[in-house]
Amino acid sequence: MMRHFLFLLMFLPTLAFAKVEMFQIVVFDWVPETKTLKLVSMGSGTAVSKDKILTNRHVVQTGPNEYADFLLLCQAQVKAASSVVCDIPAGVASAHPTEDVAIVRPLESQFFPQVRLSHRTKRIGDPVRVFGFPTPNQQTGFGDTRTLAGFAAWEKDPSRPLKVIGDKLTVTRGEVTARWENTDTGFTYTQTDAQVNFGNSGGAAFDEYGDYLGIVTFKDPDGNSIFLEYHQIDDWVREYGDRPPNFEKIAFNFYKTVRDPRSKLTSTQVRQQQLRERLLKLKKSSQTRSVSGRTLTPRQQRLYEYLRQKRLSRNGF
Repeated sequence: MMRHFLFLLMFLPTLAFAKVEMFQIVVFDWVPETKTLKLVSMGSGTAVSKDKILTNRHVVQTGPNEYADFLLLCQAQVKAASSVVCDIPAGVASAHPTEDVAIVRPLESQFFPQVRLSHRTKRIGDPVRVFGFPTPNQQTGFGDTRTLAGFAAWEKDPSRPLKVIGDKLTVTRGEVTARWENTDTGFTYTQTDAQVNFGNSGGAAFDEYGDYLGIVTFKDPDGNSIFLEYHQIDDWVREYGDRPPNFEKIAFNFYKTVRDPRSKLTSTQVRQQQLRERLLKLKKSSQTRSVSGRTLTPRQQRLYEYLRQKRLSRNGF
């Protein structure tokens, strides 16, 4: 009995690992010529307080001393297998003067669950887990591409709602392999053998107890992650983290009009759009019938014929 109890205690820390504190960050520039948003890059971030997301400066920087005109945050879900939803508008609040660190804040009132900070110095061989939103490359297959595909589809068809269902949170495991100091700034970094890809930038390293160790900032030539130990920038986050987010108002106003195009429709137009969607679903059902052998119910057939006749009578619906 005691042996089973001890085994349970060893397993419990893995159950407490952070999930909803993680965010995918989608970076946009405003294009005045076309009056639309242009996807620039994507990265990861971590909620270190109720309304502050810590990420890398290079994730949100679009040029020398220039930062993203507009950001969307995609919060990780409670279930690890669930995709994020990119629907939280945000802007850059602060950038660290020497380290590759920035603070992102939402434009509308939000209250995020925050990570639990680690107060233990990691030693060589200590286990770590890296959380983020990488995209797969030719060498490694882990990561996801649904967020990128969703925004690419929106750019081709801006009539879609700008509320993308995107990637799943990715976790890679490893251990501490080295600690070293940046001699130019005096900040300490920890090297691990937990693998990362493009998109992991700004993500988080956690210890075996689920406590937050630091921000994933670099990778070595073999794809191993290197993170900046958070305790060194905690005071900076407290001092500069409450600054208001910077963003282009015209970009935010544009987002508010396209995040759900139905909000601009009249009640009649909404009903017409709902009828179109039902018709499309029935068309798909009839297509499935020829492949699977299933047939529509009489009620579905009557509805399908009614909608088809209504479409013809309206000359294109």
